[in-house]
Amino acid sequence: MASIQSVHPVIMSSDVGKTLDFLSQLGFTVEFRDNLTDTKYAGVTRDSVELHIQWNDLSGIPPMADRPTLRFVVDSVDDMVEELESEGFSGIEPFATPWGTYEFHLQDHDRNGYQFYVDRS
Repeated sequence: MASIQSVHPVIMSSDVGKTLDFLSQLGFTVEFRDNLTDTKYAGVTRDSVELHIQWNDLSGIPPMADRPTLRFVVDSVDDMVEELESEGFSGIEPFATPWGTYEFHLQDHDRNGYQFYVDRS
């Protein structure tokens, strides 16, 4: 049986440049883009994580519709918060969950979710 080596989620974006800026603030590095002036597809990495971003006309999605959320396991939530605050983020308030994680959540301009957590159970 073949084994799955990794997964590269594709984030739909109404403005790929804006999403790349957001992800850069999260410490991701742009690895490739299809076009430097009008990017429609790009890839970023941080540590062992690779994400792809693809332009999509999201105007037809109702404002309250659920958007995709990515969960990232980190070694220290508090260190991650400190890092992001040094990048200009504010108001990040980690919290403990009833299921034993300690985490915080962010959203980009398209309301795609990014959750960072450690398992304390």
